[in-house]
Amino acid sequence: MIRKLVHFIACISIMTVYADIDRDEVKRVFISAGQVIDNPSLSHSEYQYSLVLCNYDTNVYASIMTELALTNNNNISESAFQTLGLLGAGGDLPFLYSCATNEQYAANAVSAILKAEGCTETSVDLFNEFLMNTNISQSVRSHFGCEILDAVWKPSVSITNRNMGVACVMNYAPTANRFFLALDEAIIFYDQTYRMSRRRLAVLRSVRDLGMNPYQHNYVTNAINELVAYPEANLPE
Repeated sequence: MIRKLVHFIACISIMTVYADIDRDEVKRVFISAGQVIDNPSLSHSEYQYSLVLCNYDTNVYASIMTELALTNNNNISESAFQTLGLLGAGGDLPFLYSCATNEQYAANAVSAILKAEGCTETSVDLFNEFLMNTNISQSVRSHFGCEILDAVWKPSVSITNRNMGVACVMNYAPTANRFFLALDEAIIFYDQTYRMSRRRLAVLRSVRDLGMNPYQHNYVTNAINELVAYPEANLPE
């Protein structure tokens, strides 16, 4: 629902603003759209209408989203951050960066930054800091690592930015002992050379040594045994 909004924004024309903008009404409609759970078409229309109420002024719309993003309602906050990410450079990047250092909003903020500008020299340090922040749930950080991989492997992403994103995830992976399986599978999916490599073996041994639950321990142990039997000495880097 939120994702469709970016297509609508991209299609609108520059228009002359004739009416004052009722910011409270924009908020009401946006919040209402997020509360529709059984009618995606209606929800999409409501999100569109919240932009119409801004007279198609995306700067004003982004300003309103920054206010909603800082609410204590997690659903509203997440939707507002997503919208800021979809607005791209017009989504108030300085605001998003400021929120990325606040643990309450960091996960939504870094996700929005990734949507808005991708993995760049500016954002990669922030992503590294987020992924290595042990005060944030490891499940959240591992999920974000998968988001980074999904973003940087799009055809439009430059090799330089892709390599920065992959390096960011690989720096985190050896520490992801409690939520490792999905991250490992994501790396394998995007990098076909990774599954049978010394890089993966080193990561597997690291997370095993940090301690894991029985299910993930079995997964890691089996993967290590497969790689060692290759044999290990013949594994490519």
